[in-house]
Amino acid sequence: MLWPFMPLGVGETLLSYVARLSLFHTGMGPRRLLDDLGMSAERFAAGHADEVARLAEATGNDLGLLECAAVRIAPRHIEFRGERLSKDFLVTRAARYCPNCLATRDRADWEHSLVWGFRHVHRCPDHGVRLAATDNHLAIDLRQVVDANDVHPEEPVADEQPEYLDWLEERLRGEARGDDWLSGQTIEQVLAASEMIGAVLQHGHKVSLKKLPATKKEVATDIGFTIYREGPEAVTEALTTIRSTSSASAVQAGPLAMYGTLYDWLDRRCNAIDPGPIRDLLREHIVEHDAVGAGETVLGVEITHRRYHSVESLAEATGISRSRLGRLLQKMGRVPAGATEAECGRMRFDADEITGFIADSETAIPLSGVPEYIGASKRQVEMLYAAEIVLPLVPRTGRGAVRNVVFARRHLDELLSAISNLPEAGPADGSLTSISYACQRGLGTTPDVVRRILSGELPAFRKSGSPRLDRVLMSPIRASA
Repeated sequence: MLWPFMPLGVGETLLSYVARLSLFHTGMGPRRLLDDLGMSAERFAAGHADEVARLAEATGNDLGLLECAAVRIAPRHIEFRGERLSKDFLVTRAARYCPNCLATRDRADWEHSLVWGFRHVHRCPDHGVRLAATDNHLAIDLRQVVDANDVHPEEPVADEQPEYLDWLEERLRGEARGDDWLSGQTIEQVLAASEMIGAVLQHGHKVSLKKLPATKKEVATDIGFTIYREGPEAVTEALTTIRSTSSASAVQAGPLAMYGTLYDWLDRRCNAIDPGPIRDLLREHIVEHDAVGAGETVLGVEITHRRYHSVESLAEATGISRSRLGRLLQKMGRVPAGATEAECGRMRFDADEITGFIADSETAIPLSGVPEYIGASKRQVEMLYAAEIVLPLVPRTGRGAVRNVVFARRHLDELLSAISNLPEAGPADGSLTSISYACQRGLGTTPDVVRRILSGELPAFRKSGSPRLDRVLMSPIRASA
């Protein structure tokens, strides 16, 4: 075991720790110490568990403490504290540093902080200064790439430290709250989603994160984080804002046009690493706002049930021509009068509801045909229509309702079905009378009697055969009461 004992610095990377140990014990770079300990420098730099365990044994450090600082490098990703992360999300080599952290220490005591390696960290949490970049991003030891004579203290950034940086430090210390929805996500899922939401909100749908300077990336991530930390409802509200601010006006505009870089990231550029719940939230938002058909795939998941129709998809599903369908939707009051083709094309209709309306319209019965269909006189039907016991397909206040009064066959069948549920009159019930006779005897108007029969308030019977209103029978005693 190495002596004297040198502890791992708070928040220090393992590569930095080995570099300090080697300088103290050998006066040379980290490879010399690793060779002396019989450890593979390559495997140690890649964070292999067996090498981390050997370092803990050789230095007397707690293995769990070293494992919390270890970053395992795999061919296509990295692993940190059980989280699978992108390779560029956390870099433990000496790529960036805080000038003030180095300026306040002797060169032999320089430590490389783990937090400096996170892609979304652009300032030192301790001193509030911008991180400086080294010339060699593959170096293990800061001393190899930073000259002590070139290190000078810098002035802190004027603006307040981003809230996401406070959260990241708490998370690394194990102090982040465990009762919110962020605790169930990886660090990258939280910060990457925050950055993307904030960037699109701040810089538009075509923003390129690679071209944004560090200062703007930091602001975008912080804006997105203040939204993302509030949970799914806040994220969904942000998606609505993003969609509403899209400049896309074409009828066929897809999710890429409506959500921009955010959709492109979730659709194509984050397949190796799970982006977390943001993808499910965006998929749900797309399905709720676009006419996505059953069998279509949205962000990697096949949609099994269509929720909304566009005029185009509805025309295809019903076989009704686009122009005729447009006129029908206007008559139904679903499309405003005078709406342009583009405006109609962007409208969305509840799939189940609108399909039912279209089916009803195809089999609708005109007002003149209702008496024969339900077995009533023309006068009775007019009274039932006025009393809204039989309802027209197009509401009476709807556009075109007066000129073309039609009734859904389905609705009329519901009335006939209620009649069929009445008990059948027997041979001994010859004294029963019709509804019209009961009304003539002063029981009430036709709508009043029918409504009371349907509610069960008035006992009634029916003749055998198909259910019709003229086959409904009532007691004359009740009628004269």
